[in-house]
Amino acid sequence: MKIDDQDMTPTTSLLQIPPPDFPFPSYWVYDKSDRLSVSIYNVGPQGSWFVYQGTRAVFYNPFGVTSCAGVICSVNSTESDPCSTGGANSAWRVMEDRDSIFILVGAVGKIYFWTIQDRPDRDLTGGNVIPAGEYDMYVFIDGYDEKGAKFLRNLEMGRVKVQD
Repeated sequence: MKIDDQDMTPTTSLLQIPPPDFPFPSYWVYDKSDRLSVSIYNVGPQGSWFVYQGTRAVFYNPFGVTSCAGVICSVNSTESDPCSTGGANSAWRVMEDRDSIFILVGAVGKIYFWTIQDRPDRDLTGGNVIPAGEYDMYVFIDGYDEKGAKFLRNLEMGRVKVQD
């Protein structure tokens, strides 16, 4: 913050604000009883697909010992449960042997994730569901474009409040 460097010579008016002792509260709230969804805009220059093997939502616990993550389940699903394994959702599902639908340049891919757990899976009861609290959230995107080039993106989403 600079106020006046002409009339306050020889000293500068530059004020340095120290980092806060407590981080700012989160503006993003995630209700863990809902499917997590994150919208990704394809800026191009190529259309692309997301792959199951690496796309994850990660909730880092800066105050505790256990962090959690979620595995991608679908992209742009129109079903009431976007992770449904039923036939109506098959067009949108992303699995170990099936990549996402094609995302055109300028289009949005709405990525849905299975339940956020300490051992991420397809809701196979292999892990414990994320406890309520504040987490730093990251989304790791793994995919490839229509020219065959692989891309990896780690998106820092910021502080998220997880609630029951």
